[in-house]
Amino acid sequence: MTSLRPLFAQRRAGVQERLAHLERMRAESIADDRGARLRLSTLDNGVAHLRTELAWLDAVEKEFT
Repeated sequence: MTSLRPLFAQRRAGVQERLAHLERMRAESIADDRGARLRLSTLDNGVAHLRTELAWLDAVEKEFT
């Protein structure tokens, strides 16, 4: 059976890269109007999804490797 570790590592690296990008965007954003607050809310949603995916990867990797 082929090891799943490289697959998990590759996926984790991609998620971490996207998460870092969204977190930088969030830190540099200014919520000075309704549209900006909505964009920040959308960024927060993306960050939450990526953090959830990292937690899922932790759990699945623990179970299958």
